[in-house]
Amino acid sequence: QYGFYTSVGSSTWAIDDLYIGGYISGNGTELIENFDPLSESNWLFYPGGQAVSGKCGSRQSGGRALYFSGTSSGQDNAVTRVFPVAIVPSLQFNESFDSSVPGGWTVKGGAVSTQCGTVNAGSALVFSHRGTRELVTSDFDTTVADRLEFYLLIGGNPLKNRFCDNAEQYSESVFLDYSIDGGANWTSWEVYAYNQYEDPQFVSEDLPVAARTKSTRFRWSQQSNDGASTDVWSIDSVLLRQDMGNVDYVAQFDVNVACGQYDSSASGSVSFDFIAFGSAAATWRSVLKECVPGSCSGNSNFQKPSVYSSTGEWQRVTIALPPEAVTSATQFRWYRSASSQGPWAIDNIFIGYTCPMRCSGRGQCMSGKCICDPDFTGAECETTLAKYATELKDSFSTQLPLDSKKWLSYQGVTGTQPVRCGPIGLAGPSALLFSKAGPRQLVSVDLDTSSVERVEFEIRIDRKSG
Repeated sequence: QYGFYTSVGSSTWAIDDLYIGGYISGNGTELIENFDPLSESNWLFYPGGQAVSGKCGSRQSGGRALYFSGTSSGQDNAVTRVFPVAIVPSLQFNESFDSSVPGGWTVKGGAVSTQCGTVNAGSALVFSHRGTRELVTSDFDTTVADRLEFYLLIGGNPLKNRFCDNAEQYSESVFLDYSIDGGANWTSWEVYAYNQYEDPQFVSEDLPVAARTKSTRFRWSQQSNDGASTDVWSIDSVLLRQDMGNVDYVAQFDVNVACGQYDSSASGSVSFDFIAFGSAAATWRSVLKECVPGSCSGNSNFQKPSVYSSTGEWQRVTIALPPEAVTSATQFRWYRSASSQGPWAIDNIFIGYTCPMRCSGRGQCMSGKCICDPDFTGAECETTLAKYATELKDSFSTQLPLDSKKWLSYQGVTGTQPVRCGPIGLAGPSALLFSKAGPRQLVSVDLDTSSVERVEFEIRIDRKSG
């Protein structure tokens, strides 16, 4: 029995979206939804949403989408049931440091505590003592292992009530090594920069081939520190997973923010988040977080976060799910905060095994097969039946709107007059100026680039004073 109680004379309060029970889960490893009609078994909540047609237009399914008017006083969100994205192989080990350190593991300069707040769930192993700081595991048979996962915090962000001392230099970073000879020799694996983990981050590393042996141990260490309670770092929820095989999981959906309009001041954005039960903290996180080269572990490329703003049209989103979202009990949501305004909609959702080449961005993935868009065919939707222009030229000498035969969409554009930047150079006096708040981008129409050798343009970023 559960009760919700307030004392006499206390402030007004409200409760919403209540569910008490077990996981609302199915046996399959896919979620398919095109809202024609809406399948209630796919969803836990969708407050403020309704499956209707004609509001934001339809996208390929030819019928309804899940539409949010954006006029409600609460948060707009659609939350899926918990379902098994994959039947995850058993773990080699899973250590959460709830009370102690496993036997056979060596800890120097650290202790189990909540000194720096919650790193993942409950307590963590916090390294704040003077002198040597390192964690060394016992030996494991990693011949069938796939990846090493853990949560890491270096220092703490005081704006989020984390008051552990921050590191200031490279030697105070956290170094990850492995040994295949009982610790006699160590091989450097990764370095986690001292200034990149002031908020807890989930780290998932592919196990190097050389580290997959009958007897491998792992070490996290810090080369130097300035003494007790300085340059503090914490680790939690260390997992070693078995090999899942060469299987790729994908999330694909269509989203339309602002339903055909662009207004950076009102339209807001929609985030695509997940929560993984059993292997991660019970908190919502972006499916993809923003990464610039070197800022995210294991990612050397730029990566946009899974947050979508208005483009004035439907967008198809195809995301390779990160390993931490591929569990036997994962939940997803599309979310917009209560402070945002304006309509939005989602349609044609698929979460499961990926399709060949993810349908080349030209089709819907459905149970491992591609349903190609009009004018495209092939197992990967790789062959076009239409003819596209073989070149694009534009000197932006005319006023807005831009030529729709050349440009599919644009955001953040002030106009084509060189009001602030002045003439760029060879292209003449006019240029396309981006200075509005919010996202700024220019997207071309599809082109036939099979014979194209180069792309040329002139660009100027900011303006030097004087």
